[in-house]
Amino acid sequence: MKQSLQDIFFHSRNKYIICLSYGIAVVLIYLITKYINLKEGATLPLIHYVDAFFIAGFTLYCFGGFSLIANLGAFDMFGYSFARRKKEGGLKIDYYEYQQVQKEKRRKANPYTYVPYFTVGTLFIIVTIVLNVILTSSI
Repeated sequence: MKQSLQDIFFHSRNKYIICLSYGIAVVLIYLITKYINLKEGATLPLIHYVDAFFIAGFTLYCFGGFSLIANLGAFDMFGYSFARRKKEGGLKIDYYEYQQVQKEKRRKANPYTYVPYFTVGTLFIIVTIVLNVILTSSI
């Protein structure tokens, strides 16, 4: 099954918007908390911008990693154990059958749900690197 770049990178515009919004929100929250603690008349050092963009990029990478390993089936045991404990009797199948059902669901779904996290996270890390180069060259 050959996938095109369109299928891999641009399958969900909403997920890109959500990831970008999350990253910008993290940057703004970090910078606002640092700005509140500044003395009157002081400016915010560039290192805080580097930190803010790195935190946003790193957390997006973490979300992408969790999405990737969830897509590979690493959390199937947790899902199975919670499904077995439902109050209305729970599941009547064993773990192997549950795993096969989950594999079939993942086969039908888009396997590249983690790509927006890594793509937007990479953009934030690139901004971090550029700001860090500017910061170190001005010292």
